[in-house]
Amino acid sequence: MATTQQGSNGIELVYFESGEVLFYENEASYHFYIIQEGSVEIYKDGDDGVRLPLTVVSEGTAIGEFAMINRAPRSATARAITPVRAAKISEQSYQELLNDLPEWAMAVIKALIDRLHKTNEIIRKGRIVSPELKREIEATEFDPDAGTITDSAPFLTSDGLPEED
Repeated sequence: MATTQQGSNGIELVYFESGEVLFYENEASYHFYIIQEGSVEIYKDGDDGVRLPLTVVSEGTAIGEFAMINRAPRSATARAITPVRAAKISEQSYQELLNDLPEWAMAVIKALIDRLHKTNEIIRKGRIVSPELKREIEATEFDPDAGTITDSAPFLTSDGLPEED
């Protein structure tokens, strides 16, 4: 389970163990994280329950900010694939930052987020997974103590079928 240390200005330092979920797709929560250490997989669940990896993010990357900007449910799930230390930014702190942006900048940002949501749906429906992303996730998820990959969820091949071992 994630542990936290309260900071100032609505910022918490949060720790996640490998395999813990930072947030779930379709969840209505309005905070975001800046990854300080570790790696996080961002993925969507296909209609058939097969995980569709979108990307892996690491140090210096902000995740979850789209939900705050357009006040919409989370567009994907974020799961720690290594131990993760992140700064959790509260909705209030983020809103203060957004209030400093001109209206036109916010309109551009919201339009980009909408396009990205639509692209994510195309990826999910088309079951598109890049070989480079697959290799990156597999390399990161190796558990040296157990000598195994920590998550055995099937990946999809280019024809949309689960790959066979």
